[in-house]
Amino acid sequence: ITEIQRQILYIILDKNEMSRDYTGEKRVHYMGCVKPREVFPEYDSDYADMDRIRDFEGQLGELERAGLVAVKRQNQEISKIVPVLARLEEYYGILGRMPKKMIQSRLLETYREIAETRLFGAFGREQCRRIQENRKPEYDQEKAEDLLAACRFLENNEDDVLERELSIAVFGDSKRWENHCRKAVCGVLQRYGDYDKLLDGIEEERERDAVLLEEFHVFPNPAYVYLKGDAVLRWEDSQTMRLSAKRPMALSLEALKGLEEIRIAGHTVMTVENLTSFHRIQRPGTFFVYLAGYHSRIKQKLLAAAARDNPGLEWLHFGDIDPDGFCIAEHLKRCTGIPFALYRMGIAELLTYRDYTKPLEENDRKKAKGLLERGVCRETVEYMMEHDCKLEQEIVSWQEAGFAGQKVPRA
Repeated sequence: ITEIQRQILYIILDKNEMSRDYTGEKRVHYMGCVKPREVFPEYDSDYADMDRIRDFEGQLGELERAGLVAVKRQNQEISKIVPVLARLEEYYGILGRMPKKMIQSRLLETYREIAETRLFGAFGREQCRRIQENRKPEYDQEKAEDLLAACRFLENNEDDVLERELSIAVFGDSKRWENHCRKAVCGVLQRYGDYDKLLDGIEEERERDAVLLEEFHVFPNPAYVYLKGDAVLRWEDSQTMRLSAKRPMALSLEALKGLEEIRIAGHTVMTVENLTSFHRIQRPGTFFVYLAGYHSRIKQKLLAAAARDNPGLEWLHFGDIDPDGFCIAEHLKRCTGIPFALYRMGIAELLTYRDYTKPLEENDRKKAKGLLERGVCRETVEYMMEHDCKLEQEIVSWQEAGFAGQKVPRA
């Protein structure tokens, strides 16, 4: 069968499957006729190549002689191509195509299984309704099966697992989760789950996905927590580790399992948004935790343990002086329940380092308006909006560490 002949049969089947008669809504059969220009746009043109027209008509003649279609002519030109209804089912075999009703039946079965899950139940029920109304579901058969497999894994997983390990365990392919499934899974979770509070203020899609998946013990890469300061950590097996302000350390998520107690020698805990500032900043009596943007579940547990074991600590957060920095601080306070105060994140720093400020972008202004509506850091945010400025924290930590004399003027 030629490509043109395949196109004709495909169009006929498409039109038949989209007709109301296909779903039983009316009794008059929609014939699914095809006009020549739907396959060969130049057929009606006065400038069409006659050889191509003869070839096109010849291929139609082969379908007609095979009894698969009827060709209607007007003034010796083809006006429409009509299916032979008695042979319609044969089209599927010729094309190697599955009938829509069979596709719908398989999809409905898969989405009914999804509808029975705890995590994706509401999503599955909505897709079942769409199929029963002869509308396309959100995802095709392959993606729906992936979602079902991923959902079953997430519902039953109790161990910390990396995304590539999940991908191999569920799909037998280390990249399938990232390339074909993660976005859909996280999208369904966000739309149908109760995670608004957890994700409030996080706009970057990849960060939202990471925070959300940590609720199911799934991590993008081996997770580490960077710590700096004088403290003693004790585990359930009585093993201890002494940390020092002079020797920053990164502890893996696995290493922090079973942490029983954390005793901090100083009087303050400070979370730091960016790694450069975490390494640079020094402050007597302070224990530092690198936050890496929005906090994660493991850091939340560590901070909660520090608050429990060290009552009376001062809690500070040091981040960028921009709308996103304030959103991160609010997210941290909301999700940990710890009353963090902001460190060096005010109008004074915007004035002191005004030579290093940058103008606000459109997304900054959008976030700033949201902060003002919630009454968050009102004076600083209003100043930023009025003077069109924001500041990254690295210059503050660098200058504060004693490099004020090394200022490099901007051109």
